[in-house]
Amino acid sequence: MKNNNKFFKKNSSKKNKLPSNYRIFTEKLINDHTVFFLGAIIIILATALVLFDFYSNFKKQEIIFTERKEIVNDLNFWNKEVIEKPNYRDGYFSLSIIYYQLGDYDNSQKNLNKAMDIDPNFENGKALLKILENK
Repeated sequence: MKNNNKFFKKNSSKKNKLPSNYRIFTEKLINDHTVFFLGAIIIILATALVLFDFYSNFKKQEIIFTERKEIVNDLNFWNKEVIEKPNYRDGYFSLSIIYYQLGDYDNSQKNLNKAMDIDPNFENGKALLKILENK
């Protein structure tokens, strides 16, 4: 009888290898720590950028809110002043400036006209009148 060891012999040259797709992920990506850390750094930087943008937008909104609050307080103050003192030229002029800053040119013109009725020679009123005529 002939020795048929070649049929029962284990092929030692071939190792049990996993499918090639799995090897790519395990051997190249997971074992390569630099790719992992590079990805982590990119994620951290992107998160930091988003948080910085959020923080700067929040600060801008806070400044705008504070400015609006101050404008509303000034508007209420000067409205009370002209109600208590109807011949107070500077009160109407201040209201005119506030309305001009808000972009409400009609109310600005109305209050400026009241100030000019009280004092037709008011130089600041004349300058604002020229500005409002161009709007």
